[in-house]
Amino acid sequence: MNILQALMQSPQQIINKAFGNNPMGTNLMNLVNNKDAKGIEQMARNLAKEKGKDPDQLFDQFKKQFGM
Repeated sequence: MNILQALMQSPQQIINKAFGNNPMGTNLMNLVNNKDAKGIEQMARNLAKEKGKDPDQLFDQFKKQFGM
């Protein structure tokens, strides 16, 4: 049931729940509201690099999970 509830939330609700009042969450919401796909991608790449991960490899894993 929790998965279904999560899927029915708007992207803004999901981001707010994940980040709360965190400035990064606010920045992400601004990127989403402005439909700035490149900005969102850059933020995701920066987060991956901060965690010591290869963003391209993570994206490939994501695509495989969804049969893409």
